[in-house]
Amino acid sequence: MIPILGSPGGVLRKAVEKTAERAIAGGAPAPPWIAVESDHEEWLRRAFLEPRSDRRRGVVAVSSDRGVTAAITAGIGGAVWIPPGTETMTEAMRAAASSPAAPRVYSHEAGMALLQALDMQHCLAVTFEKTGLWRALRGAPLLEHLLAALAERIGCRFVLIEGPALFLDDCRENTVARAWEAIGASEPLTPEDGLRIAEVNWVEWSVGDDGLYDLLPPGTWRTTGRSSGQTKPRPVFELPSGRQVGLWRPGVSSSNDEIPSSGWIAIGPAEDGKGRVLWQLVAAGGAVGTVPEVTSARQIARAGEAPAVRMPGWATADQRAGTPGGLLLQRLLREANANGLPLWVPNVTGAVLRRLLRLGGRAWVDGPAVPDAPE
Repeated sequence: MIPILGSPGGVLRKAVEKTAERAIAGGAPAPPWIAVESDHEEWLRRAFLEPRSDRRRGVVAVSSDRGVTAAITAGIGGAVWIPPGTETMTEAMRAAASSPAAPRVYSHEAGMALLQALDMQHCLAVTFEKTGLWRALRGAPLLEHLLAALAERIGCRFVLIEGPALFLDDCRENTVARAWEAIGASEPLTPEDGLRIAEVNWVEWSVGDDGLYDLLPPGTWRTTGRSSGQTKPRPVFELPSGRQVGLWRPGVSSSNDEIPSSGWIAIGPAEDGKGRVLWQLVAAGGAVGTVPEVTSARQIARAGEAPAVRMPGWATADQRAGTPGGLLLQRLLREANANGLPLWVPNVTGAVLRRLLRLGGRAWVDGPAVPDAPE
């Protein structure tokens, strides 16, 4: 019998177990465990005790949007809504079993201990020019994947820690720059600001509010790769019509000469002081409206006269059917459309675009699947 994480009531536990048994009997791969959301958060604490790689193979049964976003944050591979059905449980189990392998990422304490154990006292520290921004817009899993790919392309010893930040042993700065340029040519979601690099002669650091690491005194960090000044606005298209509705430029306030003659450009992200992340839409005739980022039906209901609602970029790392991100996408799309609003989905790949078209409804999309705006 599959272990159950959490303390669901007897009826709910039996429903989950029976559904899982039917899914496995039908050919679904058995996960190492199934977490079940209940009134308290024991399921989440138990999940975080599991190794990160095992979380990618686990499944969670959730009953709230808060539970879905917690599952995304925890990196759990499969998700099903309560009460579960055999079809959706099968989908979640298959999604978890086929989750892409996550790079080995160490905590700050474990990373420092490993650097000392490997005697990496003289190395390069590498992080992103605007780590906090890109965590919000792209999600930590993608940033970790990119830094791991960078280290593997270079081929030297490395340690990857939460944040993320990468430590490279016996490596030159120009080697990092060349490898990063190659990765940027093949990875469409690579952050546009480039990397921050510093030579490190010790392994003590403190974490700053913006997610960067104060390894050395100010002025010792150097930037390699592209800069935000070279980033051009990207188009936002509407589904199912396929028309371009506007532009956006991640993390850069637009100047007046960038406001398009038709449509709008999104300026942001910004916080409103109440914990909400907002995007301001500006057209040639003035402000069009404000688009809030949402992760729940309740937040959508409170959007008021907004022209749309936006799914946060950090929640889009894996939006396949049966994943927590895929479940959140489906729920937000349905709820936004029920409130007469399009759902703005960022970072859309070809696979996510095809899924959105199958789900139906009205959405705004940007990302690799969207063609660049004409010059």
